[in-house]
Amino acid sequence: MSLKDGAGEAATAFSRIALPVAQDIRLRPTGHGIVYVVLLAALLVGSINHNNNLGYLLTFLLSSILLVSVVFTLRNVRDLRCQGHGEAAVFAGQILPFSVALQAVDGPCYGLRLSVDGKTWTSLTEVDTAPKTCQVKMAVSRRGLVAMRRLLVVSGFPLGLLRATREIPVTLTGLVYPKPRRLAARGEQSADEREEDDTFPNRAEGNDFDGLRAYRPGDSPGRLHWKSLAGGRGLFSKFFADDGGGGAIFSLADMPGNNLEMKLGELCFLVLQADGWGRRYGLRLGGRVIAPGRGLPHKNACLRALALYKNTSNAPMRTS
Repeated sequence: MSLKDGAGEAATAFSRIALPVAQDIRLRPTGHGIVYVVLLAALLVGSINHNNNLGYLLTFLLSSILLVSVVFTLRNVRDLRCQGHGEAAVFAGQILPFSVALQAVDGPCYGLRLSVDGKTWTSLTEVDTAPKTCQVKMAVSRRGLVAMRRLLVVSGFPLGLLRATREIPVTLTGLVYPKPRRLAARGEQSADEREEDDTFPNRAEGNDFDGLRAYRPGDSPGRLHWKSLAGGRGLFSKFFADDGGGGAIFSLADMPGNNLEMKLGELCFLVLQADGWGRRYGLRLGGRVIAPGRGLPHKNACLRALALYKNTSNAPMRTS
């Protein structure tokens, strides 16, 4: 084996070292750290062979810098506190943001990288003793409840020679709605049907004043709120709603096809469409019925029911 091959194998083995400094902290050298240690070893060997005092001095000085770097790198991830906030909700195929509050214990921590899945990282320049709220994101591809129990914190501060990784226990939850889909059977409409859909918001209004909404082309001039325009607030239309019950109920059994996820996606599309039109609507999912209603709380309740329908297992928690 040549000297070059031996040095390469030693560097590779050194890069795999992960010292368990604490129960939740791992310390390993970076590529720059490996080169640094190899140079230190070469300086030490050269100083011994030539009995060079200045070489010894330089070697020990650089070694002390490495030791100080170990202390500061460990402190940078050790003195952190973390707490999760709220529950985020997105549609399948989007990025789910988790809101976390970080706080340094004894002093500022610098150059931090955060992740919940080990794939998508968020960088923070500094975290001080005052709580700092930030978002940690991950890509989600399927509906349901997502529960993450740890936050990965990585830092190479101050010199980038070593990388400390810490797993902080934290409770982070998110809800993933089905991806809205318009099935082909509904998407292939004639021009007359599409025009009828476009004029539906005006036809669906009742006789009870329900507030103002932004002007839409085709709104009746008699329902324009001219006082808003005169006051410089823009053009709005008066919105009238029916005060009675009724309303459409979207049933899972009425959706075409056999693919459950596609059918839930169609229901999600109908819920969003009806909510945008200000129409009363409800859901029938198997034996569960959500009575017709409207408004943000009603929409969120319907979307949550779609997200959790026959979804007994949470998204897997990443530990790698």
